[in-house]
Amino acid sequence: MKDKIILYLKKYLDLNKFSNFTEKIIILNSKSKNFGDFNTNLAIIIAKKNNKDPLIIANEIKEYLLKFSLFKDITITKPGFINFFINEKEIIKYALSYFDKNYHDKFNTLQKLKINYEFVSANPTGYLHLGHARHAIIGETTVMILKYVGHDVIREYYINDAGVQIDNLAHSIYNHALIKLNIKKSDQDNSQYNGYEIIDYASYLAKNHQDLFIDKNKEQAIIKIKKLAVDHFLEEIKKDLKALNVANYDIFTSDKKLIEDKKVDKILTKFQKSKYYYKKDDAIWIKTSAFGDPKDRVLIKKDLTYTYMVADFANHVKKYQGGYDLMIDLWGADHHGYEARIKAGLEILGYDSNKLKIDYITLVKLLENGQEFKMSKRKGTAIRIREILDLIDVPAFKFSILAKAKSQMHAIDIAKVNKKDINNNIYWYIQYANSRINQLLNKVEAKTIANLKLKNDYLYLGKEQAEQNLLLKIIAFADQILQSANNREPLILINYLKELAQAFHAYYNNCKIINKNKEIEEERLLLIISLKNLFERIFNILKIEPIKKM
Repeated sequence: MKDKIILYLKKYLDLNKFSNFTEKIIILNSKSKNFGDFNTNLAIIIAKKNNKDPLIIANEIKEYLLKFSLFKDITITKPGFINFFINEKEIIKYALSYFDKNYHDKFNTLQKLKINYEFVSANPTGYLHLGHARHAIIGETTVMILKYVGHDVIREYYINDAGVQIDNLAHSIYNHALIKLNIKKSDQDNSQYNGYEIIDYASYLAKNHQDLFIDKNKEQAIIKIKKLAVDHFLEEIKKDLKALNVANYDIFTSDKKLIEDKKVDKILTKFQKSKYYYKKDDAIWIKTSAFGDPKDRVLIKKDLTYTYMVADFANHVKKYQGGYDLMIDLWGADHHGYEARIKAGLEILGYDSNKLKIDYITLVKLLENGQEFKMSKRKGTAIRIREILDLIDVPAFKFSILAKAKSQMHAIDIAKVNKKDINNNIYWYIQYANSRINQLLNKVEAKTIANLKLKNDYLYLGKEQAEQNLLLKIIAFADQILQSANNREPLILINYLKELAQAFHAYYNNCKIINKNKEIEEERLLLIISLKNLFERIFNILKIEPIKKM
C-alpha cells in the first residue's frame, strides 16, 4: 500500500516539475486512527527545498490525490503533515488479491537490479558448523526475498582452495595418515587440523590410497592430497547446504583457478601501473590509505608469495565484469576491518566501490545444559551442522536463526527450540495460526469453498474492528517484504509474520467465521483463504514447510 501511495506522490512531483526533489519519500503507519492509516512529511520537505509554505504544498497534494479511488479522505495537520485515509473498498480488494494463488505483488517504485550475492563461502577444510549454518539460512532467505520483489539474483560461492589454509589441510591429512599407517608416531601439532573429519578423511586415504604415503615423494603426495581433500570437503559442504534447503549456487569461483587463469597476475599488473603501487622493506605495497583504509597493505610478501587480498581483488573484479548492478558479500563480524582495504583496492583498479555492499553477521552459540559449548576446528570439537540437525526440529531451528537480526549475537538452546510451546516459542505460535486456518477450512464443505468468488462489493467484510485490523495487516505484506529486501534483513519479514499471526488469532477469537448468515460466512471465507495463501507464500519464501495440523 505504501508503494502505491509513493507512486501517486511521484506522479504529483513529476506533474509539478519538482525536479530538484531527490530524497526518499517516507510513508509511515499512523499511530492513531484520527490521523488516518498512513502519513508523510513530504510537503514539509518540498516546501523547505523550494522556500514555500508547507501547508499550501500539502493542500495541493491533497487536492491532486483525492482524484484517485485509493483515498477515502486526506487531512492536513501542522506544520504540513499529510494523513491518508484509505478507501475500505480498496483495502478489501487488495487483501483479497491473495485469494488467487498466482497473484504477485507489484513493486512499482522499485528499481529492479541484477545482483550477485555471495554467502557462506566456507573454506573447504572441514564440514559446515553452526556459524556457517547461520550464514546459509540468512543468506538463502535474503536471496529469496530479493527475488520475490523482482531482483535478478545470482548466488555465488567463493572457494578458498589456495594458500596457507589448504597447505595446512594437506599436511594435516598427510601426518594423520602416516600415524594411521604406523609410519609416524602420534603427536600434537597446534598448526595442524585435528578435527574428527580431518582424521576420518586421513584414515580413508590411508586405507584406499596407500600409494600416497608409502614410497612416494612427499611434495607430490601433498599436491595430490590438496586436490582430493578440497574436492571431498566441497562435496560435503554441498550436502550440508542441501540439508539446510539452500538452493544450488549459480556460480562456484575457485581461488586456485583465478591464479591459474592469470586473473591474479592481471590485477597485479593493473596495480603496478597505478601511482599507488610501491616497494618497501622488500615487499610490494598498495596505498589503500589514500581511499579511506587506516593503513597501506602488502600485496606481495618478501618471499614473493601473494597475500590473500590479491585473489580477493581478482574475484571481485570478475564480479564487476559480470555486469551486476549490485554485489553483496555476507561476511562474519570479525571481517569488519577487511572492507576498507577491499573497497580501496577496487577504487585504485578503477571500479565504483559503492556497487559493492558488505553485510555482516555475528556469531552464534550452541547451548548445552545451559552452558556455551565451545567449538574449534583445530581442537577437534567442531560439531557438524548435520549432527545438530539430527537433534533439532529443522524448521524451528531455521526460524530461530531468522528471528534474530544479523547484527545480534544468537544462542541456540536445542531444548527450547524443540519445545512445541505456542505461548513462548514464536515459531510454534505462527504454525499454530496456520494450523488453525487449515483446520477451520476442513470444517467447510468442499463444494462451498469451490463456489467462492470475489465480488465488487462486500456488505459485511471489514465491519468488525478485529476484521479491519486483519485486512490492514494483510495489505502490509508488500510493504514489509519490500522493506526486508531493501534492508537485506529477513527479521523484518519474520516480525511481520508474527504480527499477521497475532491479527488472525484476534480475529478468530472475536469474529464467527462459520456463520448462520451464509453471506457473512462466504465473505469471511474469502478472507481466510486469502490469508491461508499468504501464509503459504511467506513460508515458501522462508523455505519452511507450513504445518496444517497441530
